[in-house]
Amino acid sequence: MSLRITTGLYGGRSLKTPVTHKMRPTRDIVRQAAFNMLQSYIEFPDIVVFDLFCGSGSLGIEALSRGAKYAAFVDMFPKYVLENVEELKIPMEDFGVFRKNALNFRTDHKNSLRKGSMPPTETADLILADPPYNLDLIEKTLEKAACLGHKGTIWLFEAESTLKLGKVLAKIDGFELLKEKEYNNNRLWILRQEKAF
Repeated sequence: MSLRITTGLYGGRSLKTPVTHKMRPTRDIVRQAAFNMLQSYIEFPDIVVFDLFCGSGSLGIEALSRGAKYAAFVDMFPKYVLENVEELKIPMEDFGVFRKNALNFRTDHKNSLRKGSMPPTETADLILADPPYNLDLIEKTLEKAACLGHKGTIWLFEAESTLKLGKVLAKIDGFELLKEKEYNNNRLWILRQEKAF
């Protein structure tokens, strides 16, 4: 599958992606729709972004392309994001690639840093999460990784269209659903974190 950054500093540049059924990169049209939705809730210049379950890094790179100050890329298998940040020549101070389970990521995990630099803050202004489908990872992510956000952090989730976020949010306090949109077999949710954890 061929992916391109849709706009900004790296707009039009291609990304390397896996050729496997185990990884499912966010298609350009879905990513562009997600970022168009996000613009109503957050301004990209100078924000700190955490891209959880990052795969190729397309979501975090899209945020950097739109002016984000820093992106942390977190994945157990960071091969493709490492190749993409190198190919795009993203400055080392603008990103960190971490080989870590996204559910256990904390910003003090220096031993999991594979390339780049540590985050400038312990929490992110924008958290992007595209976990593997059909594993109930949205709920687990909100439970275990909520400490990565602060009051006002915006979260973007991409998940299978059959998942009902209302059931998840009923179990977890501290998040407001701002927007929901469906694209074929994908569903996008934008949440605002209402408190620090």
